[in-house]
This record gives sequence, C-alpha cells and structure tokens, in this order.
Amino acid sequence: MSPCLDVSANILCFTGLYSQGLLYGGPVVLIWSWVFTGAVTILVGLAMGELSSAFPVSGGLYFWSFMLAGKCGPVASWCVGRINLLGQVGHRRLFCRSLLDQRSL
Repeated sequence: MSPCLDVSANILCFTGLYSQGLLYGGPVVLIWSWVFTGAVTILVGLAMGELSSAFPVSGGLYFWSFMLAGKCGPVASWCVGRINLLGQVGHRRLFCRSLLDQRSL
C-alpha cells in the first residue's frame, strides 16, 4: 500500500468504531474522546518537536530513544521499534476490518 493510504488509514479506521461508541457510550462519550485524544496528540507532537530540535538527525524515534536511554539505549530503541511495528499492524488490521464491516452492510 502507498504511504498516503497508510497515513489516511489512521483516520479511516476510527469510523468502524463509531457504532460501538454510540451504542455503549452515546454522543457525549464520542465528543469527549475526540477532545481528549486530540489534546494528547498535540502534547505528543510538542514533545516530539522538542526532541527533534535537540537531536536533529535521521532515525527519529529509534535514535531519540537510543540517546535518551543511556546504557540501555540499544534495548530501548529495539523496544520502540517493536511497539511501533505492533501499532502499524494494529492500525492496518482495524482499517481492513472496518472496510469489511462496511462492505457487509
């Protein structure tokens, strides 16, 4: 898949969960969850902006975790890589599942 579809998949996969949110929490839960996750995403973006200005090199999260962990740098960067991989696989799975659920309607 192209990188554009990969980036848009994060937004598209949330639409598959709207029915569960409305069923179990109602519109109030959906609105507050968007507000909360939006605020947390902005905070994470600000933290990553600070890190990228302190360590302006390629490698991103892996190199940052390597530099910040000290003696445990290799283990930390390996863990960050694996967590990132699991997140990508999870997003892809949820995106495909939401597409299949929408096709069966």
